[in-house]
Amino acid sequence: MARTIGGPFGRSAFGPVHELALKVLACARRANELTAAVAEGSSIEGGRARVRELALDVSRLEGEADAIKGEIRRSLSRSLFSSVERGDLLLLVKSVDNIADDCERAAKLLAVRPWSLPAPVTGGLARLAGEATRAGELLAGATGALRRDDAEPDAESAGGRLEAISRQDDAVRESSARFLDVLFAHEASLSPVDVVLLMQVGEWIRRVGSQSENAADVLSRLAGR
Repeated sequence: MARTIGGPFGRSAFGPVHELALKVLACARRANELTAAVAEGSSIEGGRARVRELALDVSRLEGEADAIKGEIRRSLSRSLFSSVERGDLLLLVKSVDNIADDCERAAKLLAVRPWSLPAPVTGGLARLAGEATRAGELLAGATGALRRDDAEPDAESAGGRLEAISRQDDAVRESSARFLDVLFAHEASLSPVDVVLLMQVGEWIRRVGSQSENAADVLSRLAGR
């Protein structure tokens, strides 16, 4: 990587941030697989083992994302970026990393007990996770378009992805609302603990869309400089 400006980051910090976004996306995709495994039935032993396996994988990927985040923060402390740029980059890294944190929280909660849920509930949860994962995909695409070694960043392509992330966050919120509607419609067939835990799982998955949009807002500011 060139070292023209930016200290240890070279000409741009978007390369390391893109690496973090890809790791976080892998984490979100595993969490998405986990919700599908719950839908297939985690009350049977084989299904529950699969859910636990995926939850461990989510935690492993979250730990790897944390390691990348730590390296970016250490590099920023030695960089030549202005204090404003450094502050925005730290905010960007935090927003991206929060996605992995929320995926891990949801995964751990889904793995802590066996579930025997009505198909509409698991279907709503799976749809919500799918929409959230799509937000992570768009974010990784945006950081990839802005990544820069010797070539100019593709700001036009990134701009379209950043706008799409905002629309996708709306889609995540809509899926979250539908999931809650379905959950409460089947409340009588669930235990109160099930309802409370699933509400929390849904909230953590919904936050993936919000954190993606937060990251997109910071990326937009940085790309405009």
